[in-house]
Amino acid sequence: MSKKCPIPDDYEIVFGSLLGFAIGCYLGRFMPNSSFLQSVIAFEAAIMGIAYPVTLDIVSRISDRYESNVIGERFSEEVFIKLLPPVALGHIVFSCLLLFFIKNEDALNITQTLLLWSDFLSFIFVILLFIQFLMTARKYVVSREVLIKDLLKDLDEFLK
Repeated sequence: MSKKCPIPDDYEIVFGSLLGFAIGCYLGRFMPNSSFLQSVIAFEAAIMGIAYPVTLDIVSRISDRYESNVIGERFSEEVFIKLLPPVALGHIVFSCLLLFFIKNEDALNITQTLLLWSDFLSFIFVILLFIQFLMTARKYVVSREVLIKDLLKDLDEFLK
């Protein structure tokens, strides 16, 4: 992690890549249009169709495996687990609204163009959230050692 920026190095790379992509698209005159909105809506609906049942399944498996709700509740309180559904649903609604309001793609004004760009960048953000969601879910399903260390750390802090 760099000392200047509080964002971890992995995210610096992602943000730098996205910024470079955006600048390259601008210089190359790449313009998103409203035809990609239907694909965005379908893809994010599929993400929600995967994420929500996976969350419920993981919480129930954890509770059954350890015969305790503590780890299941901890999983439910993870930032990316809580953040993905409202962000993705909000973006689906935003994309639907854009789909209805942007009709003539040949004569996009600056506001419509900026809205399409913001939708495209928001879509990238939702994909990154989904990746973090999957990594968090994987941590809880696969690596018991990490969970045990986290619980012991919380126990130590509680006892102090």
